[in-house]
Amino acid sequence: MIQQKPDYKKIFRSLVSQLRKNEIPSDEFVERVDDIFPEVPLDDFVRGVMTAVKLIDDNSDALATLGAMLMDKGACKKACVAFQKTLDINAYDICAWQDLCLCLYELQKYSKCLDECEFGLAIDPENPTLNLLKGSVLLTDCKDPMKAVVALEKSRKFYEDPNSDLDDLGLPPALVETHVSMTYDFLIRCYFVLSRDKEAMDCFNLLREIEKKNHLIYFDYARILATKGDLPNAIKVLNVAIDINHCDTGYLAFKASLLVSAKRFDEALITLDRIIKLRPKTQHFVLAKATLAMSLKRMDVADQEYRKLLALKPKDKSVLATLRDYFTMVGDDKTLEQIPAL
Repeated sequence: MIQQKPDYKKIFRSLVSQLRKNEIPSDEFVERVDDIFPEVPLDDFVRGVMTAVKLIDDNSDALATLGAMLMDKGACKKACVAFQKTLDINAYDICAWQDLCLCLYELQKYSKCLDECEFGLAIDPENPTLNLLKGSVLLTDCKDPMKAVVALEKSRKFYEDPNSDLDDLGLPPALVETHVSMTYDFLIRCYFVLSRDKEAMDCFNLLREIEKKNHLIYFDYARILATKGDLPNAIKVLNVAIDINHCDTGYLAFKASLLVSAKRFDEALITLDRIIKLRPKTQHFVLAKATLAMSLKRMDVADQEYRKLLALKPKDKSVLATLRDYFTMVGDDKTLEQIPAL
C-alpha cells in the first residue's frame, strides 16, 4: 500500500493558527516548523512566517531561527524584518547581525549593509563575516581599497588562525569555505589597486590551493595582471583557466587579444583557429583571423579565411565592404560577383 504524503502546507497553517491562539509556545512552534519548512510552498511559508514574526515579541532566538529559514528559502527581504526584530530584543546577537548583513548584501543594499556591519563590529570587532562584507562593500561600492584592505585583512587573520573556531560563526561549512575564498579574492583586488603586487600573488597562491578547479578565479586574476601590463603572466594564468574549461570561447578570445598585444602573432592565429573550430559559424572570429593573417602577410591563411567568411553569407555592411576590398585587391572578379551589393 502506497503511503500518502503528508499535507505539509496544511500542517504549517495549523501551526501558525495555534501560535496565533496562544495554543503553542514560540519555541515549540519554531522547532516543529523547522522539521517541515523545506516542504512548504514558498508563498505559504513566507506569509505564515511573517505572521509569526509579528506575533512573537519576546523570543529573539525564535525570531532569528525564522529569519534563517526565510534566508534558506531565498526570501532575504522578509528575513531582514525577522533579524531586525531579533536585534531589537537582543542587540548582542552577533549571528543575527551576520545574517542581517548577508541578506542586505544579497539584496545589493550595500550602504545599509555597511552601516549594519559597523554596528555588528562594534560588538565583535574581529568577526570575519562582517569584516568580509564591510571590505567587499568598501572596495566595490565605495571604491576605497585602503579602508577595504584593513577589514579584509582582519577577516583573513581569523580564517588563518589555527585557534579560530569556525563553528562559532553559526554558518554552514560550505558558506564559510565560500567566505574564505571571497576574502582572498577581494584582497587580491585591493593589493593590485594599491600596487602591493607581492601580497596579491601570495593571496592568489593561497586561493589557488583552495579553488583548484575554479576557472573563474584564474580568469579574473589574468584580467588583473593584464590591466597591470604583465602580459606574460596574464597569459600563463589564463592558460590554466582554459585548461580547466577548454571550450570557453570567451577565455580563448581574451587570450588571442593578449597574444596580439604581446606581439605573439603566430600563437594568436593558432588560438583563433581553435575558437573557429569550436564556433565555425561565428563570423567575427573568422574575420579576426583573416585580418590578423593579412597584417602578417600570411596571404594563404587570409585567403582561406576570407572565403570561409563569404560562405557564411554575412549581411553586415562593414563585413561585406571588407570582403569586397579584399577580393578587389587580389583581382578575383568571379568571387566579387558573389558579394551582395552594399
